[in-house]
Amino acid sequence: CAPEYDAAKLKDSLIEIRKVTAEMGDDFFKRTQDLLASAGVGLVAATHIAGTKASGATRWINGRPIIQLSAYGKDADKMWFTLFHEIGHVLKHGKREQFISFTSGVKSTDEQEADAFAAETLIPSSAYAKFLTTGNFSEQSIRKFANQQQIHTGIVVGRLKNDRILPFSAMHHLHGKIAVRSDE
Repeated sequence: CAPEYDAAKLKDSLIEIRKVTAEMGDDFFKRTQDLLASAGVGLVAATHIAGTKASGATRWINGRPIIQLSAYGKDADKMWFTLFHEIGHVLKHGKREQFISFTSGVKSTDEQEADAFAAETLIPSSAYAKFLTTGNFSEQSIRKFANQQQIHTGIVVGRLKNDRILPFSAMHHLHGKIAVRSDE
């Protein structure tokens, strides 16, 4: 039986989960599940439903949060951002309601808070601001910054694209691709 949900343990696990983003080994999903399970949080993969832009969802079952992720977009950085977004819901919004994350559309205050949590947890704003002041967004610079932050390069590229610093057509090879299977 899984342990009871423990918010403090979940917060403590965030550093280790960030490190898993950088490694992206074959067992990344299982390792992430195990880290979350130790805090009483379930993580499951869900098949992406064609025609939707749903990338994640959070719901509570018997007092425990369950996070569902799909491989919408198949970019590793999108999956990691969605995971941290959903963790943000668990920590900030608790059991109030179920959340489904879409990649587009008008966002509620709760969705904006979860986005801000994910962005700050993955790349702290102070480190990101310092990186931006360099003005150097070459592949080498991005790799170095990602290594310093102990995160996947795609997370840095995704953030730069989201902030319109890099064009969306740039550096696709740094995103990393995933295949989340619904049997994991």
